[in-house]
Amino acid sequence: MCNPNALIYQQMITSPNAYWLNFFLKREINVLCWNYRGYGESEQGFWENLDPYKSKRDAERVLAFAVNKLHLRGKIGVYGRSIGGLAACHLAQKYKDLVEVMIIDRSFRDLIDVAESKCHGWQTKMIFKLFTCTWKTYNAINYVDAKKCYKIITCDPLDDTVDQFSNIISGVSARLAKTDYSGHGFELFYDSLKYLYNFERTIYNKLTPKERENLHNRLLLSIANIEEEVDRRRQNDLIEQMYADIVEEHKVTFEARDDGTTDDDLEFNKLSNGPANQELLIS
Repeated sequence: MCNPNALIYQQMITSPNAYWLNFFLKREINVLCWNYRGYGESEQGFWENLDPYKSKRDAERVLAFAVNKLHLRGKIGVYGRSIGGLAACHLAQKYKDLVEVMIIDRSFRDLIDVAESKCHGWQTKMIFKLFTCTWKTYNAINYVDAKKCYKIITCDPLDDTVDQFSNIISGVSARLAKTDYSGHGFELFYDSLKYLYNFERTIYNKLTPKERENLHNRLLLSIANIEEEVDRRRQNDLIEQMYADIVEEHKVTFEARDDGTTDDDLEFNKLSNGPANQELLIS
């Protein structure tokens, strides 16, 4: 288990953060918890600071310890929450033949995206690069490149730190998309969506609890109406398809004759000129 930022593993194994630990243990899965360098009692050099690259190396050493020293056997999975997704994605991508399950919980696609989601503008990128020496985590890239394992992503749409535009889901979607969204036009469109999203969130935060409840109920009612309309249209489509199938099954083709008449015309003439019809007219 790879911890989130500002949490030591001792906090990850106690309520309310022990959900995943309990989930694993109830299924008889062995769990190895550890602290990043400088966290808890993990040692760190005097002039040393934790960065993405050292986190990845530490995660590699923990995995090597589990396999070579503890002699763990069987299927191996990695779990990473928030900044822990950095280490988990890295392990799953680098050790494709070893890691069989990857769970990424409320993580980001890259650190620069989290910074930009909090403070928009070119100044954010410049300050971030200046103080971090251009940190790169490559979470979304590593997630997609880990091709041999089962993958699960969880997210929180109301996350105050990693929002919907900076979480790993958006990065993975961009990597898997067949259309290139890196152009300037798509960037402007993307920025406009972020502005609208943040504006809506600002308005929502100003609502009273009663107003939020009313809004929630209206949304549920709208969703129910949409689902009802979809079902109705689906039923209509089925009825139309059944009618088309019946018509196709009983369709009669008429071959035109030289005089312009068809088999149907001849049959009609017989009925018109036949004795039965004459008797009908007389009577």
